[in-house]
Amino acid sequence: MSKEAIVFVIDVTTSMNEPSASGSGKTRLEEALVGVSRMIENKILQTKQNEVGIVLFGTEGTDNQLADEGRGYENVTRYQKIGKPPVSVCASLQEEIVVGEDSGDMINGLVVAVDHMHRYIGTKKFTKSIYLITAAANEVDGIDDLGMVCSKMVEMETTLFVIGADFTHSGDFTKVAGAPPPVMQIKAEEE
Repeated sequence: MSKEAIVFVIDVTTSMNEPSASGSGKTRLEEALVGVSRMIENKILQTKQNEVGIVLFGTEGTDNQLADEGRGYENVTRYQKIGKPPVSVCASLQEEIVVGEDSGDMINGLVVAVDHMHRYIGTKKFTKSIYLITAAANEVDGIDDLGMVCSKMVEMETTLFVIGADFTHSGDFTKVAGAPPPVMQIKAEEE
């Protein structure tokens, strides 16, 4: 089994505090955290070589390397550095992560995740993935960074998975002026 490096980018904006459409009685965030915990537990059981990181966007505070360097990316918190996940992280997710600010930019969360992956994994031989978990209910201000993020992910051979928390509508994103076509999974192919 190959080594995996995964960064979970989790939406903690107020939209994630709404009840889930599943009828479970849980909020979108609670259900998302249960899913992330199960994925981390699975990675721990598969092999001790897997590495996991967690980035939150929409947090009240800011804690990430790009912000420390004065490059912006406020309300984005690196909750856990990429590394071998301790078993305790699964319990702490549901106890410590709470809904934060009214708004948060998912592209800023992706930028921080890609930067974090680049700094800590670089070109090491890992299968690299980023999981974006969001309700996609907030306006995106960082659209200008999307092309750079996509290019960096292709360069790093990183796959992006988008998991919608109660996505209830769809749209034609190709009609946005200057926007690239929708990107659901990006993976560089070696020929």
